[in-house]
Amino acid sequence: MNIRPFRWRFHAAVPVLGVIILIGLVLRGPIVAVAPIAATIRADTGLSSAGIGLLTSLPILLFAIATPFAAALIGRVGPNAATTICLLGVILGSIVRSTGGVTALFVGAALIGLFITIGNVVIPVLIRRDVDPRRVGFATGVYSSALNIGSMVTSFATAPLAEAWGWRVALLFWATFAVVATAGWMSSVGWRGGFVSGERPRLRMRDDRTGGMRMTARTDRPRLGGTAALLAIAFSGQAFAYYGTTAWLPQILHDEQGYSQTSAGSSASLFQIAALIGAMGIPALVARTNATWGVLAVFLGWLTIPLGLLLAPSLYLLWELIGGAAQGGGFTAVFIIVLRMATDDRHARRLSALVQGVGYGVACTAPSLLGAAHDFSDGWTVPIVLISLGVATFGSCGLIASRRQSRDLSSL
Repeated sequence: MNIRPFRWRFHAAVPVLGVIILIGLVLRGPIVAVAPIAATIRADTGLSSAGIGLLTSLPILLFAIATPFAAALIGRVGPNAATTICLLGVILGSIVRSTGGVTALFVGAALIGLFITIGNVVIPVLIRRDVDPRRVGFATGVYSSALNIGSMVTSFATAPLAEAWGWRVALLFWATFAVVATAGWMSSVGWRGGFVSGERPRLRMRDDRTGGMRMTARTDRPRLGGTAALLAIAFSGQAFAYYGTTAWLPQILHDEQGYSQTSAGSSASLFQIAALIGAMGIPALVARTNATWGVLAVFLGWLTIPLGLLLAPSLYLLWELIGGAAQGGGFTAVFIIVLRMATDDRHARRLSALVQGVGYGVACTAPSLLGAAHDFSDGWTVPIVLISLGVATFGSCGLIASRRQSRDLSSL
């Protein structure tokens, strides 16, 4: 029996976006859940500060290391089955992380990082496959917003859950997002459809010589090219600046503005909350202009964080609002271009894997590199300058890539 591909199971945008939101909520929350209760975990397990740092950074490291594996898996089993594996794997990793000792903590964190990596790569493929091309930018913004919402909800609620039921239950609780997402996904594609390829059938094209129909050849390996490399570098700058700012902004506010650790953490959360503005605003801007204007808007907004902290630190709330909105649009801007470049599902998979593999590989160095720069310089000026260099990398490479992509489209 043939299972209808995922694309033809939907007849409206709402179910597609609903599934994208549910899956997006799963792909960051389990990772950030450790940070709010790090002290509690450390006190209970005896882990050192370095151990806690590794526990939080291990999934990000796996984003880089496991991306080629994720792309290969998606190519072998198809987007549908890969999405199912991602969701079930996150549930498994959450259970392992919450039900054992120190070893189980790290094994579970590694499993979570590994299976989320599959989701990172496959979601752009699903968006390209199942969303009307005119709505790809909007759907990408919805997905980016879901990532941020999942992070925010987890950050705010994990500590109260740990106080009420203990840190193990608090970490396990967020597996419920994955359970709900799995149910939503399976109800959309069907229980059989969740374990089949879901690849688009090859396109039938008329053979002018015979008057009959023939199948298009898909044996050629889709090329990535210079624009893809530029996007990978641009995403590296975006991710480096984001993870570096996320890791150290509370400490910068504590040291430079005299805030308590609690107040600094609460104030820095504006940087994450404002991301929703950019995640949904950039697709609207791109739809009315083009991707180049979207990248430029993100670049200029992002710069307000490092420049503002250096030149007018007392206005940090304003810089957090503008820069936070911009960074939320950075992910969206890059992947709008990725999906516009993709010629088919396989090409989308390879582009997504390249951009994210390189980007997260660079991003996982940001917290430690900025921390080392702070220790070496005995201040925050050098780390902030490094953040600005990440933003500049995003802006310069992203603008060139967007111009090249627009030129390629206009030549078709």
